[in-house]
Amino acid sequence: MSALVARILLAILMFPLAFCIWLALMDGLHRLGWGSEPALICGSAVTALLAMTYWVLLWRQSVRWTPHRIAKTGLAVLGCSFLALAIAAASRPPDRGVTITLAGACAVTVWVALTVLIWRETPAERAERIRQAAPDVLSCPKCGYNMTGLHEARCPECGSRFTLDQLVAAQKQDQLGTSG
Repeated sequence: MSALVARILLAILMFPLAFCIWLALMDGLHRLGWGSEPALICGSAVTALLAMTYWVLLWRQSVRWTPHRIAKTGLAVLGCSFLALAIAAASRPPDRGVTITLAGACAVTVWVALTVLIWRETPAERAERIRQAAPDVLSCPKCGYNMTGLHEARCPECGSRFTLDQLVAAQKQDQLGTSG
């Protein structure tokens, strides 16, 4: 099994694992004599924090951590926290417990969606990764698509057209840029 497949399986298991942690926390807090509402707030907050930490630890090696991505990730944490607080604050007594629980679940779900968008590889990063993996590959200068073996100098990925001279010149420039 490849590392990526293992990470994907672990990512899928995150939500059931978080639910089991939440149940264990709720049981433990009730045994300690905590009231229903404080236990729900604490249990949901701790579970959300653990799930977010799990997600970062799971994918940290796959993400190219630029200052921009780190800042956006921090803003996502704040945004998800405020979302959970807003949902919980809007709840009313008969359904307050359910709403507090859903607030934590919403925060984690939105966190996962935001990080998928924030952490995705840009076309420039993809092109650089491909060039580093196979320096002799002829890549599209615009998007980094592997154009080796194509019968025309048009990139099927982005649709850009090049002359062979342009492709060779771009590859030489990339090799000079990476070696110097």
